[in-house]
Amino acid sequence: MGNENSQSTKHAVLTCLRHAAAPVSGEELAATCGVTRVSVWKAIQKLQEAGYGITGSRAGYVLTADKSDSLDSWEFENRESQFIHFDETDSTMIEARRIAENGEAGMQIITADSQTAGRGRADRSWTTTTGSLAFTLVTDTRLPVAESHRAVMASQLAVLHTLQEANPSKQFFLRWPNDIWTADGKVCGILDEFRASGSYTQWLNLGIGVNLHTAPDGADYVSSSTDLTRKTLLESFLDQYQRIQPLIQEQSSQLTDRWNAACRDTGSTIRLDDGTSCTFLGLNSYGWAQTVSNGNTTLFPPGTARYIK
Repeated sequence: MGNENSQSTKHAVLTCLRHAAAPVSGEELAATCGVTRVSVWKAIQKLQEAGYGITGSRAGYVLTADKSDSLDSWEFENRESQFIHFDETDSTMIEARRIAENGEAGMQIITADSQTAGRGRADRSWTTTTGSLAFTLVTDTRLPVAESHRAVMASQLAVLHTLQEANPSKQFFLRWPNDIWTADGKVCGILDEFRASGSYTQWLNLGIGVNLHTAPDGADYVSSSTDLTRKTLLESFLDQYQRIQPLIQEQSSQLTDRWNAACRDTGSTIRLDDGTSCTFLGLNSYGWAQTVSNGNTTLFPPGTARYIK
């Protein structure tokens, strides 16, 4: 009888209860959702276990307490089969690596409400503040290893456009190799991880952390408005990334040109973490930083240097 997929049933039941002005019977829910009453009952049990306040009586079921800004997979409707959510995990990157190593095909999105060991570049930690967005894209992207940073460039641009649309009053810009900043500090970091064979990536995962409403000391956040939710931001990012993703493997300068135009440091004097100063010329097509100092041009592969604000 209809679609008996439990995740789809949870989404359908939840949608019905959210829009209901009165209690809804199990029979009505089954008819509306196109499933059996047993499926409705199982879906309601799972929703209750996940923290949704649903009460039942002779009159029917009522949603008495909704979850605020839930990232549970069934909240994403058409994409729900791609989502895996954890209330708490050590790191979404660790979970993503396990999935990628198992060879599961297609893009998947790993989300978490909190991370006990969030990771940043060069083994630095990433603090997931309360209500912030932490997720990892599991991809089967195949690229020459030398070009793998193009995936980070594309995801940076997707995040940048997402944040700018979410809060037009704030100016966001890119920083090499993997950040998004405002004038007041870092708002997002991106960590890539891949496995390669024969000089090509077998899979390439992108871990993304966004300071949404709060931020650690010295960093910045996207917006103080609670109307901006993690779910809205994540859905917008996925739409943006889907549009930009083809540029990763496209043999043109479009991705590099767009990245350099969105980086405020291009053409400016920067100081590297080893203390040297140079002029940042932007990225080349591989995502390597191009700098010039005393007339000498130097290229830095991602991860070999970083610049200091």
